[in-house]
Formats: sequence, C-alpha cells, structure tokens
Amino acid sequence: MASKTGALTWEDKAIRFDVSDSNLESRAGEMVVDSLSPVEDTKGNKGDKGKLWVTNLRLIWKSMERRPCPNLSIGLSCVINISRKISQNRLHGRTESIYVLAQNGQSEPRLEFIFTHLSTVKSCMFASLKSIQKAYDTSTMYRNVKMRTVLTQNDRLIMLRDEQIFETVDGAWNLSTDFGNLGTLIVTNIRIVWQGKASSTFNVSIPYRMLKGARIRESKFGPALVLETRPSGGGAYILGFRIDPPPRANEVHSEVATLWKIYRQNPNYGVYFEREKRDAEDGVPQQPPRRAASDLVMETEEEEEAISSDAFLAYFADNDRKDVKKPIVFNQDLQLAVERLPEGTSISDLWEVTKNARDAERKKKGKPEPAAAATTDMAE
Repeated sequence: MASKTGALTWEDKAIRFDVSDSNLESRAGEMVVDSLSPVEDTKGNKGDKGKLWVTNLRLIWKSMERRPCPNLSIGLSCVINISRKISQNRLHGRTESIYVLAQNGQSEPRLEFIFTHLSTVKSCMFASLKSIQKAYDTSTMYRNVKMRTVLTQNDRLIMLRDEQIFETVDGAWNLSTDFGNLGTLIVTNIRIVWQGKASSTFNVSIPYRMLKGARIRESKFGPALVLETRPSGGGAYILGFRIDPPPRANEVHSEVATLWKIYRQNPNYGVYFEREKRDAEDGVPQQPPRRAASDLVMETEEEEEAISSDAFLAYFADNDRKDVKKPIVFNQDLQLAVERLPEGTSISDLWEVTKNARDAERKKKGKPEPAAAATTDMAE
C-alpha cells in the first residue's frame, strides 16, 4: 500500500463506506499490522470474497471480486468492542467470524460488522485485532490534547516511547488568565508541553498531530507564542505563551515550526505492535508448545463465553437501528410470537447473558445466590 502525506488524518476517527482507492492507501505513519484472505463482509457484502487489513489506525475490508470494489474503512477510535465466533458452515466447514461493534459518534447509531474467514486454516487475525486495539486505546497522549493530567515525575517529564526533548524554556508564562502563570515550556519531537511552577497538575500537552497553527502574535503581555489546536483531538483551543526576551520567543517558534514539519512527513501515532514470530517460508504462525489438558479446557470455556457475548452485542447493534422493523415470528422455545432474533442467536444465548448479568449484580451487592443456582453450579 502506497503512502500519502499532507491531508488531515481521518483514518482512525471515522467509519467510511466504498471510498476511493486513494483513501484506502496508507498515509504517512500508517503501517499494516496484519492481513487475511479470503474474508467475507457477512452483513453488507455476503458472498463476496475479499481481503481484510489491520493497520495501526484502522480496519480495511475490500472486495476482490467486483468492480468497482465495495470496501470499508473502520477507524480504531470508533471501535467499541471486538469479539469472535467459531461456527460450523455446510459450505465452508468450521469458520471463524470476527464481530466488530463500532460507532461514528455519540449521536450516531451503533454499527455491527461481521468478517468471516472463508478458510478452515486457523488465523491470528483476532489476536492481532485485540492487541492493536489495546495499543491504540492506551496511547492517546500521542494523538490528543491533554490538560491537567500527570505529565511529570520527580519534576521531570514522563517521556513517551521514541520521544526526544529539543528545547526546554524556563520562565514561560501561560496567558490563559488575566495575570498569567509561570511555568516551563518543553518542545519535543512529538508534542509541546507546558508545566506550571505553582501546581504540577496545571499543565497542557499538545501533540503535533492536533496542532493547527503556531505563530508569534502581539498580546496585552507583549509578543506571545500562540498555538491553535484542532477540535477533533480533545477540543479546539488557542493557547498563548510569553517567552522572555522576545528574540527567544522567535527562536522557540522556529524550533516548533521545524519539528512540526518533520512530524507531518512521518507522524508517530504511538501505536506500537510486535508481530508474532512467523515461519520464514510460508508466513504461517509457528505452532505453540503443547499444553496440559486443564489449559485446553480453560480455552474452550473462554471461547464459549465469547460466543455468548457476540449474541448479546449482535442483538443490541440491530436494536439501535430505529428505522429497521424486525419481522414477528413464532418461537418454539417460548411458545410466543417474538421479533426475529439475529442469525446465530437463540433465546438460550440471551437468557444466559441475562442470568450472568443478574449474578454479577447480586455479587456486587453482597447478596447470596439462590439455592437453585448454587445447586446447578455445584453440579457443573
């Protein structure tokens, strides 16, 4: 996948359908973590064989059978949950489906995507997805403006991975109040940090990714370094810093402008992922060591729990769509007319989720479990 630079990063913050080929290309700083094929987009493009890519910013699915190619781009910041389901299919045999629950914004409906691997060969895609999602969620300092948070330890900046300090300015005044606040301005290759002298929690961290503009402007305090941020990464702010003497402010501005330009050529989004060791010849993950029977039983139980969770997520993802009316069908288990359940979901699945939720709530409140439930657990 080719690289592109210059345009504002949207890849990790939006869900887009059927975009142009240029929007599927990797941008500067975006790296492909894993890929899998053939993969079917079961909900939107059933029957189409495609390919699924995972990058440090998003998930990409693209059909390999039709022109123009249907495709999806799902930003990692939109992802709410990722789970999987193992099922038996008459056509493909034992298949693995990856369920992705995502949302474009708080006011938008939740969307569910199901990617089915049309092969009996076991893949590591689910593990890669979970790992990259965790890495993304725990690295927001690289991408979002942070205020009044923990930035220092023992009066020293807590360094991010691959971060280097290029400028430290003592005696920089934050002009956010009528009187100004004295502190230290630190310029690195990833962000600009200001730390107050009076209080360690009075601070701000501005990553270059969210920087919209940097300039020297006159203020009532004299010449000031003004930094403007974008609204998509924690809020739109205009922050002013007075640096004495004025020539020193110009030097700092020049340093910021240079590092910002370098950053835009090769952004660091802070999403680090270590790929599993693969066989050099065929690219297949190396076989894990043999495990005890108790370990295998534990893995089976975890997989069954994931399937139950999938049914729960699928049910609510469908209900979020107010414009879709489900047909009414007769349910043999309940002997009642009910809304048709999502494919692969049964009443027992939903009942099990409800039961687990009640048990968890009962334990949280310190209430004893009912005798019948306790007897069943002992029997298991």
